Amino acid sequence: MVKAMKKYHIIVLIITTVVLSVIVPVIINECYKPNVGYITLWGAQDVLAYFGEILGALGSIFIGVIALAQSKQANKISDRLLQLEEKKNTPYLFIDITKSSVETFNNHEIDISIYLKNTTDNVISILGVNDLKMFPSLLEKSAFYVPFSTEWTKHYSVLPSQSRQINFFGEVPKKDEPLNNFEEHYINDTFLQMTCELTLRLGYVNSSDEFEQIYEFFLMIPKHIDKHTVAHFESIESSIIKIDTIENV
Repeated sequence: MVKAMKKYHIIVLIITTVVLSVIVPVIINECYKPNVGYITLWGAQDVLAYFGEILGALGSIFIGVIALAQSKQANKISDRLLQLEEKKNTPYLFIDITKSSVETFNNHEIDISIYLKNTTDNVISILGVNDLKMFPSLLEKSAFYVPFSTEWTKHYSVLPSQSRQINFFGEVPKKDEPLNNFEEHYINDTFLQMTCELTLRLGYVNSSDEFEQIYEFFLMIPKHIDKHTVAHFESIESSIIKIDTIENV
């Protein structure tokens, strides 16, 4: 379709050029040959010169339009290349919802397993993991934190196309104060809708650049979790920014 339109435009341009360059001068010449009718103060030479100037101006405008269109196209290509280069140089991990799970979730024990997948072509180092920030409901302003359960070494590597598990675990004896009281937050006494926030520090192996990636998502948790029921990770949104950019703000 696009090729057909381009071919059509080329044909129209050729026809227009022939008409303006050949036929119009002949018409002007033929109009002045009889030397009858309305007599002008200028001759055929003047009209041809005037027409030539108009034709030249139209040509300049046409060339300018083409140059402007090519410049815009070049800018688009340049922006696209910059975006691809930026994407290539930015480590990014996705939450793999097919593997992530909630093993236990009650007032005294929380066990959440999240898998992070590397979809880039480079090895990503996880430099730090914050505790999982959770809100029992959308209206709840005070958050509680589920501790990250493992001390990760610096430059922990995640290979391309690999998923890496991280765990968040909190537990208190049943006789002690509960981690949180979720009973009042259950929807229809069947499930919880937790608002979660997870922050990572990332970087590529053999690179000094560090990035902060923040995930925000809903965690739909059934009231009774067993091997036949699963929690759902929904509406996952993520942003990533270079660490020195944050520090310079």
